[in-house]
Amino acid sequence: MKSREMKIACRPAICLVLCHYYLSAKALQDVVRRLLTSQLFDLRMLVVVHNGDYMELNLEGLNDVMGRVSQVTGSNMLLDFSAFYEGLAFLKEGEMDSGVLFMNDSLFTKLPSWWILRRLACDLDYSERLDVPCMVGFSADYRFFLQNNPWSGAQSYICSACFFANAKAIGLLRSLTERCMAAFPNNYSENNAEDVGLRLAELIGTKFHSYLKLVLLTPTGGVWRPALSIGHIPEMQIRKALCFYLEHRLSGAIQLADGGLIFINRGKHRLGFAVRLYFTLFLWKMRTWVRMRSPI
Repeated sequence: MKSREMKIACRPAICLVLCHYYLSAKALQDVVRRLLTSQLFDLRMLVVVHNGDYMELNLEGLNDVMGRVSQVTGSNMLLDFSAFYEGLAFLKEGEMDSGVLFMNDSLFTKLPSWWILRRLACDLDYSERLDVPCMVGFSADYRFFLQNNPWSGAQSYICSACFFANAKAIGLLRSLTERCMAAFPNNYSENNAEDVGLRLAELIGTKFHSYLKLVLLTPTGGVWRPALSIGHIPEMQIRKALCFYLEHRLSGAIQLADGGLIFINRGKHRLGFAVRLYFTLFLWKMRTWVRMRSPI
């Protein structure tokens, strides 16, 4: 325990971009307060990108850190990844030298958030000093239709719910996101649906495009279907497809660039993460069930 505390104590000054969708005003303020006062991170700047309802944060009593919080209304063009990209615009180049921590608010509703953040904090100093692109986060294994990353061949990828990217990895995130933004069909209709599908297949790759259609459009699309359920709105399906593509493509691009992915839930931490994850998901499902059963 002592060695771990010493490692966390050597923390680089980083920036954080939080994509907000569903947290209530009070829950969001509690999360931001805890992030700002946590001893896990030395935050230079925290940017909250509201892809859901905009809500002004009340951080009274934290005058010493007020200048380190910015809020912006996101476009939601590529869901999480457009929020990450737009949040970066509020950071100065010098502030990103030590890397940026990215997260969406599902980290605090469906995942063992503070266990993930404590584990991630242990590897920040190491990853920040690497001369190659590097990401730190929790991994998911390829199953079902895909058996490995279509670009790097790796059997795992880092989830976009919470990850740290060093300065070189941020460059890859930006370039990949810009490419998707340029290809986004802002005039989607039934008349050009076939053309849009062909353009997306060309951008994403035939194999991964087939996978996305399977998990996003098929009612029994496998283990990921509940998490990716977005109804039958074509434009939203395209947004989700591009966001999901970027999550996998970024991990693949970093490995192709001889970079590194540091998985915080590997080795001796694998079982602990799994137990916490399933317990947290159970509680979240129970809360959702109770809310649905409660009278309006």
